[in-house]
Amino acid sequence: MIFDDFYVATGPNARARVEIGNQPVYQDCTNLAIITPTNWRNNAITATVRAGSFQSGEAYLFVVDANGNVSNGLGVKINGNYDGEGGGADTTPPEDVVGFAAQPGNGQVGLSWTNPDDSDFVGTMVRYRTDGQYPLDHNDGTEICNETGAPGLSGGCTHENAQNGTTYFYSAFTYDAAGNYSQTAHVSATPMAADGGDEVLTRTFGDTPGANFPGTIEDTYINLNSNANGSGAQLNTYTWPANMVANAILMKVDLSQMPANTQIQSASLQLYQTDAGGDSSYDLSIHNLVNHKPNLSSSTGYTYDGANAWTANSQCYNDIPMAQADIAGTDSTVSLNTAAGYKSLDITNMVREWVANPSSNYGLLINSDVAASANSYRYFASSEAADANQRPKLVVVYSVDMPGGEPSAPNWK
Repeated sequence: MIFDDFYVATGPNARARVEIGNQPVYQDCTNLAIITPTNWRNNAITATVRAGSFQSGEAYLFVVDANGNVSNGLGVKINGNYDGEGGGADTTPPEDVVGFAAQPGNGQVGLSWTNPDDSDFVGTMVRYRTDGQYPLDHNDGTEICNETGAPGLSGGCTHENAQNGTTYFYSAFTYDAAGNYSQTAHVSATPMAADGGDEVLTRTFGDTPGANFPGTIEDTYINLNSNANGSGAQLNTYTWPANMVANAILMKVDLSQMPANTQIQSASLQLYQTDAGGDSSYDLSIHNLVNHKPNLSSSTGYTYDGANAWTANSQCYNDIPMAQADIAGTDSTVSLNTAAGYKSLDITNMVREWVANPSSNYGLLINSDVAASANSYRYFASSEAADANQRPKLVVVYSVDMPGGEPSAPNWK
């Protein structure tokens, strides 16, 4: 007896593997071989196929998980093209860029990001629109730059000849060699000419390292119960049953330290996504809170302060109010994939309103996806999270009118 090509694996997930076989049903295969995974993620596996005895014709790939469960066969052609039966081709894009940010100036906007860690990452394309909507895919809007780079490194480009006073809505699309593009990293900015001594500044609010104004963000989430979650380390959005809000995030930002005569150019609320499930794409909507100023340490799905009820409505399960009748219309939306990392939510209009009229700042509500499957969700780190590098932050870009070219009170610089 001759043995060739031993496969040895140890550890709690030792049974997880990828195999190639000669039949679409694993149990029917008379020829099976283990192939070598080079990248294993929750939503994609990259593996090297050595044809071996499968020299030509059709074969099938099987994923075996740590419990020994086997996937359906994914049809592939050996020495040929993918046959389209079963999803054997690479159709998974790299994950989004991290920390997509915009720094507006006079007639230009500087864009920066960090490339994802995916081994098949090739580059990042940035496109824009000016109609209040972010480009939906890599063919939508106008291209600003297409930058190749290495996984995990910093990237960036400059939008030259931008029109001062126009708000630009940017989307960053990462892509791989197979032509798969991501589509969920967004940021907006408004370039503006400095007037005399006016200066364009960027300030960060929240309890993150290097923030200019710590202790300025309060947050919680409400559920279909009477639990207060203000001291928790997590902020949840959750859809249950299908197409209904089961969790919603409440936040308030103290902007009182903003200087007078401020002109807000952009405001990006950045939340660190820690977990995701259900639908692969999940839409959040952002709303101003109205009617009641909540106490975020005691707010629940039933009450805005632990005692007084939210306005009655029938939009959620069992008519639990969940603040759904105490919000203004949708201010902005963001579509999220399942990848962990910071996600940018554009709240420029809200911050402009709050700075101009501080008494209107009741906070904001981030709603779960109302067109999602039951038990779809996205979770985020809260301001109480143990890792300060994952806490919420608000990045505001603004200019300040300084009569005569000199600030009257330089302590804010």
